[in-house]
This record gives sequence, C-alpha cells and structure tokens, in this order.
Amino acid sequence: MLRSLKAPAILALPVVMIPFAIYVLTMPTSITLEDAGLFQMVCTQGGLSHPPGYPLFTILCQNLLFSDDILAGNLLSAFFGTLALLVFYLLLTHWFSPAIAAACAMAYGFSLTFWQQAIIIEVYTLASLLFFMNWLLLERFTKNREWRCWYLACFVFGLALSNHWPLMLLATPALATVAWPVIRHDFGSLVQPGRLTPAIACFTIGLMPYSSLLLADQNAFGVFGPVTSPDEFMEYITRALYDDQHAAAGWDDKWQYLGWLAPEAFRQLGLPLGVAALAGLALMIRDRHRLLAPTILAFLGATLGLALLLGFEYDAHGQSIFRPYPIIAWAMPVIWLGYLLNAVTGRLKHQALEAAILVCVIVFVTLSNFQHANRSHKQWVENYFIELLDALPENAILFTDGDLLSFPLGYLHFAKDQRPDITLLNWSSLTYPNRLTPARATRSEKEAAIIEFVTEATRPVFVIEPTLAPLTRYGWFNEVNRIPPVTAMITPEAENALDPVLALYLGLGLRHQQEYELADFILASYTRLYISYQQAGGTLNELQDTRFRALLGTFPGKMILMAYELDNNPAPDKAFLSQVLEETQKQQPTYITRQNQRRLQSFANRILALD
Repeated sequence: MLRSLKAPAILALPVVMIPFAIYVLTMPTSITLEDAGLFQMVCTQGGLSHPPGYPLFTILCQNLLFSDDILAGNLLSAFFGTLALLVFYLLLTHWFSPAIAAACAMAYGFSLTFWQQAIIIEVYTLASLLFFMNWLLLERFTKNREWRCWYLACFVFGLALSNHWPLMLLATPALATVAWPVIRHDFGSLVQPGRLTPAIACFTIGLMPYSSLLLADQNAFGVFGPVTSPDEFMEYITRALYDDQHAAAGWDDKWQYLGWLAPEAFRQLGLPLGVAALAGLALMIRDRHRLLAPTILAFLGATLGLALLLGFEYDAHGQSIFRPYPIIAWAMPVIWLGYLLNAVTGRLKHQALEAAILVCVIVFVTLSNFQHANRSHKQWVENYFIELLDALPENAILFTDGDLLSFPLGYLHFAKDQRPDITLLNWSSLTYPNRLTPARATRSEKEAAIIEFVTEATRPVFVIEPTLAPLTRYGWFNEVNRIPPVTAMITPEAENALDPVLALYLGLGLRHQQEYELADFILASYTRLYISYQQAGGTLNELQDTRFRALLGTFPGKMILMAYELDNNPAPDKAFLSQVLEETQKQQPTYITRQNQRRLQSFANRILALD
C-alpha cells in the first residue's frame, strides 16, 4: 500500500489540487494594484501588455479568460502556477523519491514569491512553467536521446522567450548545463542539417507570438499604444521605452540589492528551511552532483545577474518591482532542500517518520507565508475607486495619471463598465486608447493638447492630481474652472471614502508597497483639501477636526503641511516647522521612496535657511 501511495501518478494529484485550492482561497476577489488593472484591460478588451510585451501570456489570457472579472484573471495565474508545480514535481522525480519530489514541489508552491504571484494576474507563473518544461525535456533528451524531446525543448524555449525573454535568457546558462553532456560528446549530431533544421523551425514557431505586437489594433489598449514599425517593435521588446537606468542609481544601489537578496532568499521558505537548503547545497557540492551547476547558475542568473544589470534606485519601491523577478531562482533552494531531505530520509527506516518530516516541511512553509500571501480580504482599492467614480457628476471628464491610478480606474471603467457616461483620459496619453496625442509625443505637446481640450470642453472636467489651475479640491479629485470658483469643498461621500484608507494606514493593515504608495497619495490629497478649506475661511466641525489631526499625524500629512507652509506662507514659522520636520524624520516609513527622501531633505535645507 505504501508503495502505491508513493507512485508518481498518485502523488501528482495533491501536488496540483492542494496548492490550487489554497490559491483560490487566498486570492483577491477585487482589483489590486501592481499591473492587475492593465492586464485585465488588455486581456478582456484587446491590446498590448507593457514592454517587453509578454505576447504569449497576452494571447493566452485574451483567449482563456471566461469573464471580465478580476477573479478570472487571478485564476489564470493560479492555473499556470499549478501546472508549473506539476512539471517541477515530474522533474524532481528524476533525482528524488516521489514523496520528496511532491513535498518539494508543494514547498515551492507555497514559497513567498511564487504564492504571491500565483494569486494575481501576472506573467511569472507562466515563466516558471515554461522554464521547468524546458528543463524536463532537456533532462529526458540527455538521458534517452529522444529527439522529439529536443525539438519540443526548442519550441518551448521559443515560447518562453515569447512570454518573458529577460528571465528566460538569464536562466539559459542553467539549461545549457543540462544539455551539456550531449553538447560535449555528441555536438555533431545537433548540427547535422537533418537535426538542426527542425530544431530551428521549432524554435522559430515558438517565437511567433511576437507577431501579435505588429498585428494589434491601432486603437487598442496598451501603455505606449500600437507598434507600427520595425523600430517601434525593437523599442518595445527591448524595453527601450522604459527608463530602468535611474540617473541617481549607481553601484552602491546594485550592492545594496545584492545584500537585500540574501534575506529575501531566506524569506521564501522561512529561516530554518533556508538554512537547511544551504546544508543541502553543501552536500551537493561535496558529492559533486550534476544538479550543482544548473541550480547554481539558475539561482545566480535572476539574482546576482539581474541586480548587476538593472539600474533601480535601492528603496522600497525598487524592491517591489524587483521582488517577482527571481521566481525561477527561488526554486533552486527548494532543490537543495530536497537533496538534504533525500540524504536524511534515506537513513530512516520508518516510512511514517519520513512522511511526518515531509508533511512538516509543507506545513511550515505554508504557515510561514500565509499572512503575507493571503489577499482574500483585500477590497479597499476597488471600493475607493468605485466610490470616486460614483461621485463624479453626469457626463464628467476625468484625467488620471500614473499606474497606481490609471490601471485600477481603467479596469473599472473600461472592463467593468463603471460609469459609462463619463470620459476617462490619461494625462500622459498612455494606456487608454482614447489618447489626445500619440503616446510618444513630447510632454509639451501633450500639455498643449490638454489645455486646448479643457478650454473647449463644455462638460465638467476633473483631474485627480492637481495639474491644472484654478481648481476646486474635493480630496479624491479636483474640478477645473468651477463656476462659481471655490477653493475647496468637503463632501460626506469623500470623507466616507477616506476613513477606511486612513484606518488601514494607521492600523498597519497595508501589506504591499503599492498599497502604501496609493494610501500615501490619498492621505496627502485629503490633507491638501483640509488645509485649503481652512485657508479659504472654512471651519471644520468636531469630527472633521479629529480627522484632520489624524491626517497631520501621518507621514504624508506632515510632508504636505511643510510643503504648504514653505510655499504659501510669506513668513514661515521656523520653530514650528523645525518641530514638524523633527517628527517627520523620526516617522519615516519603510515604504518611503528615494524621491521622497530627497524631498524631505530639501524641506530640511529650506527650514534651516529660514530667518
């Protein structure tokens, strides 16, 4: 009976079913931040994902999503994730017993980054699936010389590049070591015309999804609009349209990212199992096992290699962008852990004890990461933006900008048909198809077109960020050229929308960097509202005064207070501002960006220079 329970086919069921069930239970059921809103728009309405395009994922999601709801997109990532775990399990059975392979596959499924990516609509679980498929096919090819496995590996490699080519290229040296026995001893057979031609053909077919970038509708969704020429095609897939090399970033930032990656690696499985994984690596080095080269190269590719290539400033925002990139690398410590488990359990004579150890590994990883991965209760982002849209007057025009605002608002308006009467526009002519100028127009050209558009508009115009004047502030948005002119208006609807966000911020109920950044923006906007309202002669009631004091107790509230006093008060009170500055410096949050750090230092210099 025990032998039958260890059969690979039987253990494949829990490897797939248990993680998928937990993914469904922990995934968000409303729109989140990251790129969720953009992918939902592109997948349900048509268009291009952001550079480098992710054409394979885009084609799949545009044909597989059964609903416009965010849950359908999240389920797609969970589906790819569980398939990745199944292939990973089959791969591990080449070296470990089925029981250890199953335990390791599920441990990887509940590792922090993989779990977080498996419950939101993203490209990373598909990237893991294609990498493991490549490894499995190459493993079987080198072992049995099954040429169909070689041709399939070439095809899947092309597909992997069509999904996320940077991650796959960084993992390519690892795959090369898997195929090294054939390359070293039988390279001539690989380059024979009868073998080379079908291999190149299969690889080329795998790259065909990239043709969809040139075939997308001219009026489709997409951050930078349609791709209309070979030059634009190359700009898109090489990410030249993004400036990843920040001017302020240097080698210090790269070294800091390398230092950050070490504890980040231990967070994936929890510290004890992370240490156990290092012990497994030490055993592997001692034994000179053939898994050593591919696992180390795969680990270093998306950690050391990526950190040295990218030019992110080292701050919480950069970390949040970097965090999903090593998703393939984090599978390697799981393999090292499996190697240790294989050595330890091989000396045990009690199968029940072996089973208990493997179950404990799975349970420990799951419990270690549950709090940080569980997003089933996250509703506040969607609730806030729905209330914002509902508060706009009929047939209003709303300008938004930035991913944090444009993606969720675009999803609700275009994909979920919230407030179809309004016109939602992007200030920078990005993402949405109803652009006032081409996406690649200069900033001055875009602003000139906006000013002309607003001047001629006969419908009420609103901006979320105060980018035009004169304005009437409402907290969550600002009205342009309101007649009669009013500086600020406080409405019960706006305050009701603020209260849950303020409570989450003060109650430490936020978990992700993008949530902190959005909450920071919201609290800053409402602080401006209350200050402008009182400056115009308005009086706050008792509840509003309590709310305003709570806002001033936050980091974004203090930043806005200092900015207002320095920019608008002809005689700023140096003693008062020095006290606020000292409190603000002590209150710097973990999510603060380098840009805000520089802004805070600027305030400090200006306050110091006051008479």
